[in-house]
Amino acid sequence: MKKLIHGDKVDITHLDVLEVKMQQDQNPDEFVDDMDGMEEDLAVARSRKKKHLGNRVKPPHKYAVILHNDNYTPMEFVVYVLIEIFHHPPERAERIMLSVHKDGMGVAGIYHLEIAEQKAYETAEEAQNNQYPLKINVEKVA
Repeated sequence: MKKLIHGDKVDITHLDVLEVKMQQDQNPDEFVDDMDGMEEDLAVARSRKKKHLGNRVKPPHKYAVILHNDNYTPMEFVVYVLIEIFHHPPERAERIMLSVHKDGMGVAGIYHLEIAEQKAYETAEEAQNNQYPLKINVEKVA
């Protein structure tokens, strides 16, 4: 009997079923012995499937882009960056800016690593172009 194995699946074609029926009609005793082998194959396939399902891919970690307060970067610039780079509405950008100002730091956004790094890079570049010493970190979120 032909078995097409794709990963953890065993595909039996229509012709395979007909072939098994013909074998059963011709040699019923042999068919019973062959079924034992098929049951073993099925058990192996099921155990592989269980192992495979246990090794599911975990979702990627998230990272926070953190802005730090300094005595030189104007509040307006921080709001500008939060609106233009992080796409926050003006009201939210002002709240984040006040958090940076009062608490010494504030979360500009939480993203997958590559996006967080890109936004931090764009923010640092914009600050440097405007000669502001704004400090930006990317930290893994627990």
